[in-house]
Amino acid sequence: MSAAAARFRRLRRRPTARRHFRPSSGFARGAWRPGTPFVAVRYGDYWYWIDDGDLKSKGVFTFLLILMTLADTGEKPPPPVLTIPAN
Repeated sequence: MSAAAARFRRLRRRPTARRHFRPSSGFARGAWRPGTPFVAVRYGDYWYWIDDGDLKSKGVFTFLLILMTLADTGEKPPPPVLTIPAN
């Protein structure tokens, strides 16, 4: 067995290896609108929100909002009209 294969088997068996790659989701779901969320949206029959005290999720959401704002180009002006005389 090669050294790389042995290392892979050791990492695969370690219970802490999965902990490092666990997705952190601060979104909550409920049937009713929460009292004081940082952000909340109704989709279908449920409300989804980020709690106001969840600083990590608020930071990630704010970062994504800034990226989307920077990527927004706004309305594009109409292209110039070219007039060619026919006579």
